Amino acid sequence: MGRESKLYLIGLSLGQSGDSSGLSVAQAIQPFGSGYDSPSECPGNLLTLSVKHLHRFPPGTKYLDMSEHILEVKRQIVIEEEKLSPTVAVQTYLVVDQTAVGPAIVEIIEQEVKRIPVTKVVIRGQDESDADSLYQIPKRNLIGLIRVFLEKERLQIAQDLDQTSTLVQELMKYQERPTSAASLSIDAWREQPADDLIFATALACWKSQHLGSLRVDNSFWS
Repeated sequence: MGRESKLYLIGLSLGQSGDSSGLSVAQAIQPFGSGYDSPSECPGNLLTLSVKHLHRFPPGTKYLDMSEHILEVKRQIVIEEEKLSPTVAVQTYLVVDQTAVGPAIVEIIEQEVKRIPVTKVVIRGQDESDADSLYQIPKRNLIGLIRVFLEKERLQIAQDLDQTSTLVQELMKYQERPTSAASLSIDAWREQPADDLIFATALACWKSQHLGSLRVDNSFWS
């Protein structure tokens, strides 16, 4: 029997230097008795996400400091999981929205987080696509996906997190906003200051549906 594996998906919604940036870390959990050896092998529509960490980086935070925070979060996850099971293998994936900052900033973060695989996305376009390792995701797709997770109760948010009440309140408000073509345009990409946490969490949800056939590489594991 192989090592027990745990899968964590990290969403990072980057803002420009004058904006806040949001971080959401969620554990992907497969149903009990699903028959799959690890969450990464389980079909995305069966996974539940449990948000374990939320953080809002205030305007002006250096992107290198964000990278260090992500690495520290991973270190703490590994420590906590190994306390529960010394033989556990922890796999983490980072999804970064570079819509507001461009590729150069994301490349810096990718270099700093080292052994954490990075998926780069931009929120734009009418159809979801990928080219040259950059995914284009329409805003409506992310909004629709997080609504599905909420309605099917596949998104759990730890109650003891500092930003839990903020995220829950903003999610409730977001569902009441109009979804006209204008509100879904790139110009209205982030409408409210707290949307950074919404999009960070939505990116984790999106990644759980796009795990594909993940290559098993020992460098990805703790």
